Amino acid sequence: MTCKSPGTLPSPSVYLPTIAHKTNGPFGFIVLKDRIAEMKSSGYFENVSYEIVPLSESDIRLIIHVKEKQKPMIFGITIEGNDVLPFTFIYQLLGVQPGNKLDTEALNSRIMELYGLGYFEYIKYEVEPIGENKVTLKLEIKELPTQRMRVGLRYDDFHKLVGIVNVLGVNWLIPGLRFEEELQFAGLVNYNSKIYYPTRTISMPVYPLLNFGFKDIPTNIYDGGGGDLIASYKNRSSYIGVGSGLLFKNVLMQRSNTSTNT
Repeated sequence: MTCKSPGTLPSPSVYLPTIAHKTNGPFGFIVLKDRIAEMKSSGYFENVSYEIVPLSESDIRLIIHVKEKQKPMIFGITIEGNDVLPFTFIYQLLGVQPGNKLDTEALNSRIMELYGLGYFEYIKYEVEPIGENKVTLKLEIKELPTQRMRVGLRYDDFHKLVGIVNVLGVNWLIPGLRFEEELQFAGLVNYNSKIYYPTRTISMPVYPLLNFGFKDIPTNIYDGGGGDLIASYKNRSSYIGVGSGLLFKNVLMQRSNTSTNT
């Protein structure tokens, strides 16, 4: 037998006697329905339901789903699995602290927003009851690799095959700092770099960024009639710019910047 809830139960053993069924004991459908009705009328639960999962011809698993009216208080928070990001950094991103009431819907929404920052491969949490109306929130995370590289090719009518190398790094120098580097080569050189720092408080999701780069692209001009080469020059320039970015929920980053070209 299993009791499930969003984490508000002080202990499943508190409610199991109310069901009047024991693990490895006989199952009585009428008795179960009566006990469920009593729980619903007690005033403690917002919702009570059950699920019966057949395991064999003679065995079943009884799952009781309950949602209590009173939200428990978070007594403590633990974080496991972080290798690069420190506890304090993740703790600030999470936005909850001991003494808060546990709101699982708000917590799930917050976790979805954390995925959008690009730091985590997954985030799991478990709620452990430690007393009446008190729980410990346990998070298990896996960080994305601190550096990722992609290599590819693109076709250009003027320069034919152009190689592309893209590098993304996170937690560079300080936790949370990110950079993106892209180099196009073979027949031309085009380099672009971005360094930015997504905010540590998603409630104010504005972050600073720095852009810089340069290009050296040969350009040929041909005679429109005979197709003869009449001029050749190189398009060379560099730029540096500063700006800000805005994170929209968990999927979109909008950036704006001011650049100076040379």
